[in-house]
Amino acid sequence: MPAFPRQAALRRHRPRTPDFGGLRASGLNVEEASLSAYLPARPTGREAPPLGVVRPRGTQEVAALVRWAREQGMALTTFSSAPGPRRRGATAEQPTLFVDLGGMDQMLKVDGQDAVAVIEPGVTFGALDALLAPQGLRAFKPLLPRAGKSVLASYLEREPTLQSSEQWDVVDPFGGAQLVFGTGETFRTGGAAISGSLDENWAAGLRYLTAVGPAGTDFLRVVQGSQGTLAILCWAAILCERLPLLEEACFVGADSLAPLARLSLELHRRRIGRATFIASGVHLAAVLETEPERIAEVAAGLPPFVLYVQLAACSEFPEERIAYQREDLAHLAAKAGLAAVDELGGRSAQEISALQARPPADDYKDRIAGAHRSVFFLTQLDRVERFVALAQERVARAPGVTLSVYVQPRLHGRNCHLEFVLAHDPDATFAVAAADGIAADLAEACCAQGGFFSRPYGAWAEMAFRRNSTILPLLRETKSIFDPDHILNPGRLGFQ
Repeated sequence: MPAFPRQAALRRHRPRTPDFGGLRASGLNVEEASLSAYLPARPTGREAPPLGVVRPRGTQEVAALVRWAREQGMALTTFSSAPGPRRRGATAEQPTLFVDLGGMDQMLKVDGQDAVAVIEPGVTFGALDALLAPQGLRAFKPLLPRAGKSVLASYLEREPTLQSSEQWDVVDPFGGAQLVFGTGETFRTGGAAISGSLDENWAAGLRYLTAVGPAGTDFLRVVQGSQGTLAILCWAAILCERLPLLEEACFVGADSLAPLARLSLELHRRRIGRATFIASGVHLAAVLETEPERIAEVAAGLPPFVLYVQLAACSEFPEERIAYQREDLAHLAAKAGLAAVDELGGRSAQEISALQARPPADDYKDRIAGAHRSVFFLTQLDRVERFVALAQERVARAPGVTLSVYVQPRLHGRNCHLEFVLAHDPDATFAVAAADGIAADLAEACCAQGGFFSRPYGAWAEMAFRRNSTILPLLRETKSIFDPDHILNPGRLGFQ
């Protein structure tokens, strides 16, 4: 495997006098921009200001931009979410040209019967449901996504959605997509990989679902999770959730997490409930309230851990469907020595659905103490409690840090996203240092115990790839195929 001259490549991406003439000739304007709108929530001080910002308006302009960047040896850093706290290393530590896709914010197509929409990367969670509602649809969402968060960016980063019973494949809810690789080539994936324009295909009844069959290579699976280092996504078909005719929700509280994990597995096996998650009392209180004082009050009235189950019916006989699901849920909870209830601590489970319909402007995890660090990875539900014990042990020794736990089942409960939120006062130096130290130590400990860091951001990249060094040459070869000049989000992942 040939070595990649990474430092030389990075030097090529830092021209002393960028020549934007060719870019302007292709119809794209380069604007001056401050770094403030693109800073992460926790700046390191090493972020480099942009050489400029370009706001393309469609696939052709994106492709022209990438081809120009290759010719100039210019690195590109891409953004699609609205300005606000960026959690996962969205800026660069070297001068690059920023590509802001926020202006590509159209829903290009929608079909209520097939529950499919085609959207651009600038469409946010705060806007999408209003666009889908006339067709009787809504978006699959993570728990309380930031209103300005790009829907496609969230799906590309595989942020877990609540509707684990509707997730059949890791690529869900994606269908086909249109990409521009680092070569400047435009490529369609999945069901979109067919001749004809989007309008022509849609009129012919093609809905751009995922590729199927032994010959159905889908490069979206390669791009997903690559943190923008292989391609720029210009639009994608997404599967949507049908608005239920009837919707109810229940809480099941417990003193420990293990019985709730077992109950969640059984509910998934029997396909009872559409959306579920498990949260510590503090974490659930942060979902329900916005002020730290109220969060503490609500958390005091909740059990240590709570399972949330949403029951929904979209077809005929919705009352009967909800009734048998409630009866089965109550029976299974009672067998485990638990109880399924509509309210806990004076708060209704129905509130969650209402909150999900109105994504907040802030990151709800900051509400507990003003700021937070997160450690998250994939594991199995029956292994969650041992990881929780690791986190509790470390936080117990750290003043000024509050632990909250979030468990999101995925793929019908076959695995789960486990997240530890280390809440702290951003103005207390000792608390910030303690949260940083715990996050680093806890990530290493969970990785050693088998936690799978499938989304390795920042310092986690080296840790995650260290676990399987044999894959690094393959990842480097993949990078050389799709982005041979290393111009897309340089330095974002550990294999570059």
